[in-house]
Amino acid sequence: MPFYQGDWYWVPSRVYPGEPITEFPFFTFLYADLHAHLIALGITILALTWALSILLGRAHWGAPGGKSSLPSLVLSFFFGALIIGTLRPTNTWDYPTYLAIGVITLAYTLWRYFKPHPLGQRLRLSPLVQRILVTGGGAAVLAGLSLVLFQPYSQWYAQA
Repeated sequence: MPFYQGDWYWVPSRVYPGEPITEFPFFTFLYADLHAHLIALGITILALTWALSILLGRAHWGAPGGKSSLPSLVLSFFFGALIIGTLRPTNTWDYPTYLAIGVITLAYTLWRYFKPHPLGQRLRLSPLVQRILVTGGGAAVLAGLSLVLFQPYSQWYAQA
């Protein structure tokens, strides 16, 4: 046969012949070929779980009776930003995708389950303006915090 012995391993792993590296997904597990997408797999599942918990929690952070608890709210935003931000150094291509999933889920949940706050009424803000501020602010805090938590990585990372 006109195949080199090593070709039995590498050639079948490519979907398209030639230059592009297009490995089938199970290749990473089959040959223990450690790639960033494998390392990030658990983190991506954790990010999806966090987003799902926000959605199913209906913007009620920790207090019984449907009232939000400030420490629970702060911890939820912190852990969400930490989980999503971890994808930036782990597998850079996953960061924008899961940040978008987190921001969209958070924005939808805040928009859908928002209740006007008495402070907003005292400031003479309409419920629509309050809703826009809370939704936009929540999304901006999540995105900003995910960047700030990994600022040392962004500042000091360089390729060899």
